[in-house]
Amino acid sequence: MKLTHYPPRSHCSKEEIIVTLRTGGLLCLDPNGSFAKKQIKRQTKV
Repeated sequence: MKLTHYPPRSHCSKEEIIVTLRTGGLLCLDPNGSFAKKQIKRQTKV
């Protein structure tokens, strides 16, 4: 699983967390949600 973080920009006023799954699918996570926070914490430990 790969996380990509996009801060607010001129064309999108919200912070985005995009997860790329092993299957190639993409998910957009709520950056304030518990699952996203756990994944961010896990990725930053590595």
